[in-house]
Amino acid sequence: DVTIRGAKGGRKAEKDGQLFEGDTVITGKSGSMELRLGDESLVDLRGESSMLIAALYKASGDGQLAVQFSLLKGGLWSFIKPQPANIKWKFFTAFLVSEIQGTEIEINHSAEQSVLLVKKGQVYAGRNGTEKRLSVMEGQKIVVPSDIAKDIAVSELTEEDRKGADKEMTSVLASGEAGSSSSVRRFIVMLVPYYYIVSEFNKQTGAVSVTRIIPTANVSEYVEGVNELGKVYLYGGIRLTISVIERMTRKRIERYAVLDRNGVFKTIDRIGGVTVELSAEDAENLGLKSGPNKLDSEKVLKYLQGKDKNSGLSLEKQDKLIRAMYAEISGSKLNATKALISQLTSGLETDIDVSYGTDLYDVIKSRKDWRVDIVSY
Repeated sequence: DVTIRGAKGGRKAEKDGQLFEGDTVITGKSGSMELRLGDESLVDLRGESSMLIAALYKASGDGQLAVQFSLLKGGLWSFIKPQPANIKWKFFTAFLVSEIQGTEIEINHSAEQSVLLVKKGQVYAGRNGTEKRLSVMEGQKIVVPSDIAKDIAVSELTEEDRKGADKEMTSVLASGEAGSSSSVRRFIVMLVPYYYIVSEFNKQTGAVSVTRIIPTANVSEYVEGVNELGKVYLYGGIRLTISVIERMTRKRIERYAVLDRNGVFKTIDRIGGVTVELSAEDAENLGLKSGPNKLDSEKVLKYLQGKDKNSGLSLEKQDKLIRAMYAEISGSKLNATKALISQLTSGLETDIDVSYGTDLYDVIKSRKDWRVDIVSY
C-alpha cells in the first residue's frame, strides 16, 4: 500500500526499487516503506504518511552535498550513519527544520505541530523558514507548533516517548496510535543469556521472519567500549540493546520481552505445550512413538538435550521448536484471551501489553499458512 509520485507520474512501490530526487512517497493505512541509502542510513516512513525526497546528494556551489527529506504528513523514523563534513542532512516539515550529521531520530507531523525525538546523537533544529536553531541532545525532543506565536520547546523524552517505537505521538495524530493497522508486526524476545530472536509477522506475504542473534556477535561498531552483544544488556539495559539490534539488523523493533530459560518453559506450558515431529531416536529417548507428539516443557528440555545432556542444545532442534511454537500459537485451538496474554507477560521484563498482544494475535490468526524463515546473524 505504497505509491511513488515522480516526474513521470505515479507508480506502485516495489521492493528493492529505486527512488529518485523529486519523488514523493505516499503510504496508505496498511503501508510502510524503508528507504535505504548507499551508506546503509535508513529512513522508515510509517502508515498514512507522505514524504518528498527533496535532495539526494545534491551539489551546491560551496562544495557541500545536500540530502533533504520533507515530511508532508504522518511519521517517520531514521537512523543516519555519521556523515562526512561535506554532506549535510536535513529533515523538514511545514514547521520544523533539523540539521543532522549522524543520529537516530523520530519525527511526527500534523496540522497542529511537528515533534522531533532524538534517540541517539545530537540535532540542531528550529522553525522552518527562520535561522534560529536549538541543540536537541540524545534523550530530548523539540516541539514546533504550527502557531508561530507559540514558543518552541525542548524537553526530555518521557517514558511514553521511549516506548513509542511503533506509535505516533498521541498529541500529534488524532488516531492516537500508528501501526496498529499495519500488516507487519515486529518484536524481539531476548533469551538471556543464550541468544536474541527478532520476529516479524507479515500478514500480506504470510512470512514469519525470525532472525536469531548470538550474544557473542560483535557490536563494537555500534557501542563504544563494548565488543559483544550479550554485554550490551548488562552494560546499558534493554533500551540500548534494542537500539544496537535495530542498527545491526536495520529493522525497527516495536516491542520486547526478556526471558530466561525457565521463562521459555513456562510459556510452553501456558500455551498447552507444543507439537513436535519426533524422529525414531528422539521418540525413544522420550519414551514416545515417532511422529507428531505434544510436548510439555519437561519433555521439550529433554528433546533439546538429546541423549547426551552435556553436548549442548542443538540449533537444528531449536529451530524446530521455534517453528512448533509459532504453529501452536497460530493453530485454531489456542484462544489468546486477554487473561492468557496477561499470564504470558506476567513477571517478564517486557513492554508487550494486552492491547499489543491482542493486536499481534489478530495478525497471527489472520492466516493459516504462515511460513517460518529462520536466519542466524
